[in-house]
This record gives sequence, C-alpha cells and structure tokens, in this order.
Amino acid sequence: EAFKAVEDIHGLFALSKKPPKPQLMANYYNKVSTVFWKSGNALFHSCTLHRLYHLSREMRKNLTQDEMQRMSTRVLLATLSIPITPERTDIARLLDMDGIIVEKHRRLATLLGLQSPPTRQSLINDMVRFNLLQYVLPEVKELYNWLEVDFHPLKLSGRVTKVLNWVRDQAEKEADLQQYVPHLQSNTILRLLQQVAQIYQSIEFSRLASLVPFVDAFQLERSIVDAARHCDLQVRIDHTSRTLSFGSDLNYSTKEDSPVGPFLQNMPSEQIRNQLTAMSASLAKAIQVIKPASNLQEREEHNQQAIAAYLKNARKDHQRILARRQTIEERKERLENLNIQREKEELEQREAEMQKVRKAEEERLRQEAKEREKERIMQEHEQIKKKTVRERLEQIKKTELGAKAFKDIDIEIDYFERAKRLEEIPLIKKAYEEQRVKDMELWELQEEERVCEQTLESEEKLKAFEERLVEERKKRLEERKRQRKEDRRNAFYRQKEEEAQRIHEEQLKKGSFCFSLIKRRTSGGEEAQRKEAGGIPAKKKLTETVVIETMVVMTGGIESDETIVIRELLLEIMTKVRTA
Repeated sequence: EAFKAVEDIHGLFALSKKPPKPQLMANYYNKVSTVFWKSGNALFHSCTLHRLYHLSREMRKNLTQDEMQRMSTRVLLATLSIPITPERTDIARLLDMDGIIVEKHRRLATLLGLQSPPTRQSLINDMVRFNLLQYVLPEVKELYNWLEVDFHPLKLSGRVTKVLNWVRDQAEKEADLQQYVPHLQSNTILRLLQQVAQIYQSIEFSRLASLVPFVDAFQLERSIVDAARHCDLQVRIDHTSRTLSFGSDLNYSTKEDSPVGPFLQNMPSEQIRNQLTAMSASLAKAIQVIKPASNLQEREEHNQQAIAAYLKNARKDHQRILARRQTIEERKERLENLNIQREKEELEQREAEMQKVRKAEEERLRQEAKEREKERIMQEHEQIKKKTVRERLEQIKKTELGAKAFKDIDIEIDYFERAKRLEEIPLIKKAYEEQRVKDMELWELQEEERVCEQTLESEEKLKAFEERLVEERKKRLEERKRQRKEDRRNAFYRQKEEEAQRIHEEQLKKGSFCFSLIKRRTSGGEEAQRKEAGGIPAKKKLTETVVIETMVVMTGGIESDETIVIRELLLEIMTKVRTA
C-alpha cells in the first residue's frame, strides 16, 4: 500500500504543469526513504537520502554547519550500510527472476527521477565525486577508508567497533543512525573475510573469531556460509580441526560481478582462470624478444598492404559512409518527427481528458450547490412556519380562554401519559419473562448440541488414535519379527562360516601330516627303487602308493570328485619333486 501511494504521488507530480516546491519534494524524499528502509531495501533508501542531500544543498541557502554534518553523516552511514552482495531470496535464485528484479529496480528508480537503477558502487563514487566526506563528523569520517580503501584485516574490526560505539552513544541525539549499526557489522564481517582469504591459506576458527569481537561464533559461521553460498568467498570449514581453508579448490570460480573493495592479490582459482591469457601475453613478449627484426618486417608489410587497400577503396568507403550518415540523419529526423507527433497527440489526449474531468467536476460542484441551496430554502421555510406557529400560540396563550384551554390540554396529556405507563408496566414485565424463558431454552438447546458435538469429536479422535495405535503395534511387531529372522539368519551364516573355517584348518593340518608322511615314505623307499630293474617304473609305483595312502588318510577312505582332483595334484607335485 505504501508503494502504491508513492506511485500515485509521483503520478500527480508528473501530471502537474508546475514543478513541485522544494519543501514538498524534501518531505516526499524523507517519507520515501522511510518506506524503502521499512521494506528492507537499503540501496534505494541510501539513494533517496542522496537526492535529499543534493536538494537541500541546492535549495536551502540558510543551511547551517551542524545540519550539513548531520545530513552528510547519515548519507555516509546509509551508503556504507548497503549490502555488499545484492540481496536475493532463495526463491528468486531458483526461479531465475533477474528480469523481474531489474524491472522492479527500474520502476523504483523512476519514483526518484533517475534514468537507470543505482548501485552501491555508483553511490559511493557520487559521494566521493561531490566531496561529501569533508562535511562528515570527524568520528565517522575514516569509516569509508577502513571499509572501502585500506587493506588491514587485523585492525579492521577494532577500528569499526570504535565508530559503532560512538554511534550507539549518540542514541539520544541521533536516533536515526542506530538503525545502520547491524548492517555495518555485516559488511565489516564480509570485508574481513575477503581480506583474510587473500593473505591466509588456512586459519583457525578461534583466531578468526578473535578478529571479530562484536559477534558470536554462531553468527560468524552463518556469515561465512552465506558468503560461500552467494559465491562471494571461496572458503571451506573443517569442523574436525576447527579451521577454515581459503582458495583450496582450483576449479572454483567466483561470480563475475564480484564486489569491489580493498585488494591485495588474486585467489589461486582466479589465477588458474586467467592462465591462458597470461600465457598468451608471455609468449607474445617472448616472440618479440626472439625475432624482433622479422616481426618488424612483417608488421611493415601488413601496414603497406593495409595502406594500399585503403587507397584503393577510400573513395567508395567515403561515399558509403556519407550515404550511411545521410540515412542515419533522415532516420533520426523521421523518428524525431514521429516522437513529436506522438507527444503532441498524447498531450492533446491528456488535455482532453483533463478537460472532461474538469467539466465533470464543475458539473458536480454546480449540482451540489443547487442541492444545498434548495435544502437551505426548505429549512428556512420550515423555520418560518415554526416561528409563525409559535408566535400564534403565544398570542393565544395570552388570552384568558386560550390560557384555560392550554392548561386543560396539559392536564389531559399528563393523565394520558401516566395511564399509558401504568398499562405498559405489566406488559413489559410479562414480555421480559417470556423472552427470558425463550433465551434459557435456546441456551440449553445450544449447550446440548455443543456437548454432543464435543462428545462425537472426542469419540472420533479416540477411534482414530486406537486405529493408529493398532497400526503402530502391527508395524513394530512386523519389525521385531523381521529383526529376529535377520538375527537368526546371520547367526546361521556365522555358524556355517565358523564350521567351514574349522574344517579348512583340519584339512590343512592333515595335509602337512601327509606331506611329512610322503617324504618319509619316499626316502625309505629309495633302496627298494635301486633294487628294481627298470628304476623309473618303481619310482612311479612308489609315488602312486604313497599318494593313495595319503589320500586314504586325508579322506577317511571316501572316494569323490574332490579327492580325485586332489590326488592328481599330489601326483603332479611328487613327480616334480622327484625330477628335481
């Protein structure tokens, strides 16, 4: 509603033929700045104060030094209180509402008579260009340098805190300045984080908290998260070691409209982003150093070719440029004529509408004047009639017969009124009793309905609660059954694994025993093998005998596919051992 009222007032200013008075415009800017601040738009609040400051300097000739300092101080604090990062809600970021935001800022700028929406940096530049800082109070004057010029993160919070304490001490004299303190603290935190990120690769959270003594740890961590989320700062919080790391991600890229402020060096990610450009510049310099003569010769040849091409097509290009200029001039003239004609038609239409409005207003005023005159004449006639009747009654009362008649009339009227009162009293009491009984019956009926409704409602709630209770019991019972089933399955699998492990260990033990047995059998049978005529068949026979006996010991005399495979493997091993 406030914005609608401001738009209506601006529309009235535009329709007015005379320019508004400076006092009216100053009051307008003052009220609009309040509307902007209450709506949370610090940018346009500061812009409105800038307009009010310039209007006061231009129009007020008797402006005192104290008033000048007070206005300049307020403009400085309001400008520095503008959020460094443009404020955007989560919904605006998700829905891509940049176009809507730009259109809204353009409309708000129109209310202040601006051609384009302002920005924080443009307002700061205007403040410096018009030399506003020389009129600011000495206690606040250095705040601009500390937040926007100087690079000193270790002393930033202490310096700003002194200024904010002074502003708080002036609460009685300068109550309007107290509203800027929270915003200045937020901007100070962001500036401190930006400066710390340029000189530290990692820092402890406790150390960073000591640099910002005017906020608690929760608010500081929230400011860090907001800065990282809005792509204003490349930071990572390690909660295990309670440290902060800056510029660790080389693939990270800050947004293009990064805020301007005190600057020392680029972040590693920004250096990586500009690496190709830097390499190209370095290679170009290296080429100039390596082959300067050839470069000069090539450049001279290119210049000669460019001059020859220019001389060849100079006249044609000149004629084309003249024709293009003539076309542009004709187009401009045609557009100006169209604009003048359109403005003239709009002015005539506006004049016709205003003429209709004036005629309608004059007709309405004329009709109201006629009605008032008619009512006045009728009231005068009524008063004259009443006065005439009153005078005649006074004349009649002065006569003896008239006085007696009026006295009898007064007595009759008194008796009649008393008789009416006596007849009305019992009827009024009776009607009161009947109404009281009806009201009591109605109240009892309504109370009974209310009790029934509450009973039904409580029964429905109890029934719903019992249904939910039954469902919850069923769910928990099913969960317990499933859990017990899972526990039994896990216990069964664990038992099977333990049994398999035990069997495996027993087989390993038997295998080691069988290997030692084979070795003994092999060494003991060497003498029998030497006595055998063929030699090699005896070895093979002895080996097969040892393997078969070993398999019998290992398997307990049970023949299966597994025992056959194991026997073949053992035979192959024994053959290799004997060969070696």
